[in-house]
Amino acid sequence: MKEVLHRADSRGVAEYGWLSSRHTFSFAAYHDPQRVRFGLLRVINDDVVQPARGFDTHPHENMEIISIPLAGALRHHDSMGYTLPASERNGRLQNIVSPDEDDTGVRINQAAWFYLGDFSTGSSHSYTIKQPGNGAYILVLEGAIAIADKQLSRRDGIAIEGLETIDFTATDDCQLLIMDVPVDAAA
Repeated sequence: MKEVLHRADSRGVAEYGWLSSRHTFSFAAYHDPQRVRFGLLRVINDDVVQPARGFDTHPHENMEIISIPLAGALRHHDSMGYTLPASERNGRLQNIVSPDEDDTGVRINQAAWFYLGDFSTGSSHSYTIKQPGNGAYILVLEGAIAIADKQLSRRDGIAIEGLETIDFTATDDCQLLIMDVPVDAAA
């Protein structure tokens, strides 16, 4: 097993007035050669955007962009239209992104699965990696968890590869984002 812990206060910072951003991996003016990616996952930004502001239309070539509003509202133009009720993630992981037609999440053209989950203090859970060669990046959105004998708090993240199943315990009421992505170059 290989794991890399990213504490919330170790992320890159960018302030633009209308946008306050925290970068998990090297992005824009923030560059850390030790934090370029986790497998095929290149960007995890935590953005606070001022009301009625945002990003102008711009191209993205050969990549999938997933925006997950945690508070407020997001206006985004695309052809997907999916709505996923938050009530379906109480005490369990709700699939929000998937390449599989039979899953509930928004479809993407990558071997990547994203899940959101809300868990109560003291509850223990497991996550099973979707395919060989994948790993999981787990981001604590709110609250706290114990995972791989580490304590993680709000906005801490951990990259884990080389396991089929990942066990975690909510040490405080929490909300998690799990991103299951290819980490093996051959995958």
